[in-house]
Amino acid sequence: MSPDGKRDRIVSRRDWYTAYGWSKDGSSLYGIAAGGNRHILLVRVEIATEKETRVADLGDQPPAFELGNFDGAFPYRGFSLHPDGKSFLTSVYRAKSDIWLLEDFDRPARLLDSLWRRR
Repeated sequence: MSPDGKRDRIVSRRDWYTAYGWSKDGSSLYGIAAGGNRHILLVRVEIATEKETRVADLGDQPPAFELGNFDGAFPYRGFSLHPDGKSFLTSVYRAKSDIWLLEDFDRPARLLDSLWRRR
């Protein structure tokens, strides 16, 4: 969007995980996006040319992202570029789960069984 708010344009149609962060000089945007083979990428988009450049491959997409998408949670929240332009800060969605093995659910429950167990 232009500074006066009268013009706007789309600089990238890519699906992004997080909001963009402006470069130090304001000529580019940085963001985290999905790449091929379920990898996460740090990408730079030049505003003037709309050229996208892969800055870094951040590794495999964790399984928690799928759970986050199911729950409506964003995998990344926020994006803050350091003033030197060499690093950034963001938060990452993480999830933990347990697998429980529960036994004896198919055993018939009888009144006599429950009385014998109380003693």
